[in-house]
Amino acid sequence: MNGRFSKLKNWVSGKFQFVTLVLLIFALSLLVKQQNDISHLKKQIDSIESNVDGISDLESKIDDIEEKIDGVESTLSDDIEEVRKTIIRWSN
Repeated sequence: MNGRFSKLKNWVSGKFQFVTLVLLIFALSLLVKQQNDISHLKKQIDSIESNVDGISDLESKIDDIEEKIDGVESTLSDDIEEVRKTIIRWSN
């Protein structure tokens, strides 16, 4: 009886060690996959940050263009007013 119990005990111990080893390998593979996913996400975040920086630069350039347009509009308004005054003087 002791022989059978010892064999059963050894068999259960062996199976438990095998299952433990399989679970350890599975956990390691999940860790490696998670590291790859984190690396991929970091690359995406860097890409998004560079896009945001590009958008900020574009916004700055758009603001500069708007200021120039406002200046041109003001100059045109002044020129139109001068032409209007000149035409009124000539017509008198």
